[in-house]
Amino acid sequence: MKFPRLTRNLNATLLDQFRSARSKGLFASRRRIAVILLGSSLITSGLALLPTMSASAGAPVNAVAWTQVAIDPIGCGGTTACTTAPTNLNYGSSMAYDPATQQMVLYGNSGGTWTWSGTAWTQVDGPGTPGCTTTCTNTAGGRNTFALAYDPESQALILFGSNQRNDTWAWNGTTWTQVADAASPGCTDSCLNSPPRTVGTQMAYDDATHQMVLFGGAEPSYGPTNYNDTWVLSYSAGTYTWAQVADSLSPGCLGDCPNSPPGRNVSKMAYDPATQQLVLWGGEVTGGDANGTNATWIWTGTQWQQVDDGNGANAGCGSTYPVSNPCPTSPPGRVGEAMTYDPALRELIIFGGMNRFNAQEYNDTWAWNGTIWTQVDNAGNPTCGDGAAGNSCTDSPPMRDIAAMADDPATNQIVLFGGNGYGSGSCGCGYTDTWVADATPVATRVSGTVYFASGSTSLTVSAKHTLNTLATQIASQSQSSVTLNGYTDPRGAASTNLRLSTQRANSVKSYLKSKLISLGDTHVTFVVHGRGVTRSGSSYAHDRKVTLS
Repeated sequence: MKFPRLTRNLNATLLDQFRSARSKGLFASRRRIAVILLGSSLITSGLALLPTMSASAGAPVNAVAWTQVAIDPIGCGGTTACTTAPTNLNYGSSMAYDPATQQMVLYGNSGGTWTWSGTAWTQVDGPGTPGCTTTCTNTAGGRNTFALAYDPESQALILFGSNQRNDTWAWNGTTWTQVADAASPGCTDSCLNSPPRTVGTQMAYDDATHQMVLFGGAEPSYGPTNYNDTWVLSYSAGTYTWAQVADSLSPGCLGDCPNSPPGRNVSKMAYDPATQQLVLWGGEVTGGDANGTNATWIWTGTQWQQVDDGNGANAGCGSTYPVSNPCPTSPPGRVGEAMTYDPALRELIIFGGMNRFNAQEYNDTWAWNGTIWTQVDNAGNPTCGDGAAGNSCTDSPPMRDIAAMADDPATNQIVLFGGNGYGSGSCGCGYTDTWVADATPVATRVSGTVYFASGSTSLTVSAKHTLNTLATQIASQSQSSVTLNGYTDPRGAASTNLRLSTQRANSVKSYLKSKLISLGDTHVTFVVHGRGVTRSGSSYAHDRKVTLS
């Protein structure tokens, strides 16, 4: 059936407008960030990239500033409850924006449904039981770490599964209705023709392929197996249908699908309209206490593809247990992070999560521009929030995992609610606080790349010309820090390549530092990383490089 709307019906024209807005990264007129990128076009003798000025929304030059919403006393939400916040929903809840009703919808682990106006939460389900928590009527029932996403095909929010359940529900703005289970109406844990019961499965709508995609999760009660099966939910003539995809070589597979990312639970998946990628990141890769993967995967419509360091010499990085080969340019591995798309940055962002191997929680914020992850909070402390004692990001929500986060185009806010604060060094509580994030430029930053001859750490004439231009730009824009990442081509021993990549980065640092001093700039801080091997996919000459940002 087609769900009626009290406020409006989405017709084909509105659906087309929604898709167009998603593809452009625009739900509403939001904060727009002007970004300057240096280093784009000309390669001289294959050894240096001559910088040019160009606008780019994908360059990592922005910061995300978090603010607790003053609907309750600032600082509440941990050991002190936020009295006007949703109750009993502090962790394992999910949140998504419904463009049909222009509502930010939070569904809680106790079964309550709430909407966010930008200043207040309002409970909108169970009209016969106001303030209900565990006995709400007209709901999908209590559950946590379930999947929730908006489906423009049916114009409804779709909810699936959780521990001991594999049912599918749709929200029409006022009521939850069970769908997709005509063969077993009213089912909860044995719904036929549906994905299996899982904990921490992930679901998102892929606007590029017009598919509602669901991936993975753990066996019920966090059993020993993490699934890596992929399903799509289709909608036609009032009927929802689940179908397993991506593994034609092993139909019906669950945790051993050969053409898919390794099995995981409590990961995150979201669509990035700026790059037209459906991105999967993080999650626990075993049924036990694991620190979590940090590999990045995208869904092409028919198969999964790893797109971070796994594309090059670090193929398979971030996906073993324990993660002995983490992807070096990605955030630290974790589980239970929050992820959403930020139209202001035009990038996906993740917040928080937990390293279950040592029970440390995070409160850092990272952004994905389609090719690389960059930390975008606390610009003065680029490694804050990493779970280490005393290294919390001071301008961010307290460390937590399994928080609910989504972009709210109606209020131009990234909204974060609740989460679990039971990790080492955290409050030992469930949070009920509400935070919003704003993306703003830290400063116009300079970026560029220089290339090296095989086995060499010496700067070529062309590379020095590039660095002269970059130094002038850094000084004129009062940039306070520079990050240098050194790389090698894949030939040679790993230990030799790691040492060589570090030496190349230090060569660039020494030259830039002396050039900046000659320009009267003595305040720039350098962060140097030797990354070892990379593969650009074009030639070895493009692998031997140092990138500057």
